[in-house]
Amino acid sequence: MSAAGYAAHRSSFTADDWWRMEAAAFRGEDRVRDALALTAPGHLALMLRGERRGAPAWQRALSVPKVALIIGGLALTFVWGLPVFAWIFLGDGGGLAVASFGIIATVSLLLGIPGLVGELRSRGADRAGAGVWIVRGVPAVLGAIGAIAWLSSGAEVDDSLVGSGIPVSGAWVIPMVADAVLSVALVLLARRGARSAPTLRSERSVARLADAVGALPLGRREEIALDVRAAIDTLERAGAIDAAEARRARAARLGELAATMAPERATA
Repeated sequence: MSAAGYAAHRSSFTADDWWRMEAAAFRGEDRVRDALALTAPGHLALMLRGERRGAPAWQRALSVPKVALIIGGLALTFVWGLPVFAWIFLGDGGGLAVASFGIIATVSLLLGIPGLVGELRSRGADRAGAGVWIVRGVPAVLGAIGAIAWLSSGAEVDDSLVGSGIPVSGAWVIPMVADAVLSVALVLLARRGARSAPTLRSERSVARLADAVGALPLGRREEIALDVRAAIDTLERAGAIDAAEARRARAARLGELAATMAPERATA
């Protein structure tokens, strides 16, 4: 659907509709839509990045390991962290198969390292928040507390869950604690990024959007501009926007319509 078509089908027009309409104007231009999503309200970002047409198979394939890392890193902290905590503090205080949980915590730690690298490299310039890392960190921290409590108690270890040939040792507590420390670091980095990155994110997002729009062929830019102007005319005729708003919308540069008309919704 074009921007003009979107405007024609709206019985009312809200701030979010400026973003949706601009995204409609750039239909089929995935690079521009991705750049636009970086400046859009969070609840619209996924929609703006969506509706891809004919994405190459290799692009879809590359998303699989990324999803696996996130899901695996989250899931494994629950697999080892909460059982260890419950075993020590809610159980009888013994029977901790520390090697089994230590191995799982090691895998969880390895899966979390790419997230740490990503947070360090992004410096908060992406859209990730601390929420997902808090979900990861709670069971990890609880599990580490339980593991340290077991190590301090000097209790005997039940190795019934440990496969043959795997040594049962308090050293397996180390990856449990390391995974918890990693989770806390991820939360702190994400929160620091959220506080310090608005200006950085704005500069990068605006530059990325301008580059993406500028990379379009001249004829395509003119076609999109005509579509946007037709949409604005439709809204003005329908009374969805007044004459002053229409003038302001027509004066907006290509790719900056939504940010101009609904700046309070922009996250860049």
